[in-house]
Amino acid sequence: MTDAQQFAAAEDTHLTALEQQAEASVAPAADASTPPAMPVENGDTTDTTSDALEAHEHVCEAGLATTCAPVDEPTASKTYYLFDMIDSEVGIYGGKFVTTHDEQPKNSTTWAPPVPAPGQEIYIYKGLWHAAPARGSKEALERMRNAATQMFTTDSQSLYPEAESATFARQLTVARAYLATGSIDPLLLALSQVRGIDVSEMAQKIVDKNDLLETQQNTALVAYQRRMRQIEAGDTRTLPVRTILGFMA
Repeated sequence: MTDAQQFAAAEDTHLTALEQQAEASVAPAADASTPPAMPVENGDTTDTTSDALEAHEHVCEAGLATTCAPVDEPTASKTYYLFDMIDSEVGIYGGKFVTTHDEQPKNSTTWAPPVPAPGQEIYIYKGLWHAAPARGSKEALERMRNAATQMFTTDSQSLYPEAESATFARQLTVARAYLATGSIDPLLLALSQVRGIDVSEMAQKIVDKNDLLETQQNTALVAYQRRMRQIEAGDTRTLPVRTILGFMA
């Protein structure tokens, strides 16, 4: 064998040894059917290597582990707009708000209030914001005057049933005439027959009812006049604040 041949044979032997050494250093591939290993606890020692922790996370996500530590998800913060109650129904926004992870503060809402125009305040009524004239302003007092008048009209109309109000004035006239002179008007006679009572009893009932209605009407009128005097004096407490917002009920 020549020197060149001997050198080539030595090179082949050396390369073969290197390849065998490299193959021996490579770990066998993991079985794809075997789930990743959980971190192993040994007394107070836990395998916290990055590979073990990552495998543990995958097992928890897949639902393969018997116990998995809960993950604390951060609670999203919310902005709450604060208001002060100025009567039992209506609140007013003073420009304050808070952004927090905590529970919702009392007298607050997540709904952003509108921007008020000059001379307006922002009220909240039944969960909704309303831009309306500021309390004590000329427009607010005018709305309260209108509300007081509407309340008086409603109270007055409620005293007389709609079906009876058209004829009650005539009923009163014929009833008084009967009690004064004994003359029987056909209307009075018909009313007594429908009720099944004497004409005299029917006439007295009409007069008594009129006296009661006049008392109630006078009471409503006094209340109306008192409200109007208070409103003119700038006292907005005489009516609910909702009347400034245009709500009567």
